[in-house]
Amino acid sequence: MTARPFILVAVLLSTVAGCTKIDRNFGMAPVPMEAREDLVPLSPYRVEHVHVEVPRDLSVSERDSYFPRGDIVWREDRFGDRYEQVYEVVHTGLHLGADEFSGDFPIVVDVRVRRFHALSEKARYSVGGIYNILFDMQVSDAVSGEVLFPWYAVNAEFAANGGRAAMAEELQGYTQRVRIQDRLKYVMQYEILNLPDP
Repeated sequence: MTARPFILVAVLLSTVAGCTKIDRNFGMAPVPMEAREDLVPLSPYRVEHVHVEVPRDLSVSERDSYFPRGDIVWREDRFGDRYEQVYEVVHTGLHLGADEFSGDFPIVVDVRVRRFHALSEKARYSVGGIYNILFDMQVSDAVSGEVLFPWYAVNAEFAANGGRAAMAEELQGYTQRVRIQDRLKYVMQYEILNLPDP
């Protein structure tokens, strides 16, 4: 294979692995990789509840391709109710971040998942890609119920290893579930830390 076709194939594979650069962002930049955990104790907020919704009108793909077309792509659990499985992953991850806030102002966070793309088997064990996770978030006063910050979009995407790197992670117990939940912990911290003071 000459250099030019090889480069073209590499570019195509990097584009389709996980989710494409064109479609994935919905016009917004992803949340930075980590929040400043040392700032969490300084936040005025305390998260009383995190409500997560995974709408049943989201499409699910079970296709083993580099870029399965669907709103939900999740393979780490056995075949079953993907909506419930995604709910558990997202709810647990966001709570890991929310539970660390202990300020005086109680809030409720509502989250509605719009897209949850982990990697298909083919992408996971070859080229890797992007964990493409997008949700809407709303923050309310836990006492009065008043909406403080109405629905806005959050882009939680981040890089996903593939091939030998992915297999090495799994041998250490660092599965896709663990990586995604760690990422969502940081995303929740970042979002709460960047809310204006009450």
